Amino acid sequence: AGVQELVGQHKGKVVVVFLWATFNQPSINELPQLVRLCRAHPEDLHCVSVSVDFSGEGVEPDELRQPVAEELGKAGADFDHVISSTAAEPLYEEIDLLSGIPAVYVYNRDGQLARRFDNENLDQPDFSFRKDVVPFVEELVGGQAAQQ
Repeated sequence: AGVQELVGQHKGKVVVVFLWATFNQPSINELPQLVRLCRAHPEDLHCVSVSVDFSGEGVEPDELRQPVAEELGKAGADFDHVISSTAAEPLYEEIDLLSGIPAVYVYNRDGQLARRFDNENLDQPDFSFRKDVVPFVEELVGGQAAQQ
C-alpha cells in the first residue's frame, strides 16, 4: 500500500519500482543500472526501490535498514527506498510474483501499471535493465538512451 501511495504521488512522471534484496546477487547487479536510468531522466522519471529482505523470522524490518542502506549507497542510489514489512513469501503470493526477485514494475505518467518485468512473464528469461527495462522506460519518457 505504501508503494502504491508513492506511485500516486508522482503522477505526471513515469515511475519505476524495483523489488530486490541484499542477499540476491542478480538484483544487486541491476541496482547501478536503475541508478543510471533514474539520473538520465530526473524531470520525467521517479524511482522507488523496495527491499524484500524481511523474511518474517528473526530480524525485524527496522534491523535491515543498515545493510539495505549500504547496498544502495554502493550503487549511488538517491531515490525513495522502502523496506517491506510484509515477509517476502507472503508478499510474492499477494502480488502474484511466483518467480521471486528481482522484479520491476513500470507505471506510466497516469499512475497505471504499464509493464511488469520478472522472470516468469517474459518470453525470454533473465530480463535485465539494459536490454529490457531501459528501452521500455525510454519509450515512455520519450528520451534518449540512458545506457552507458
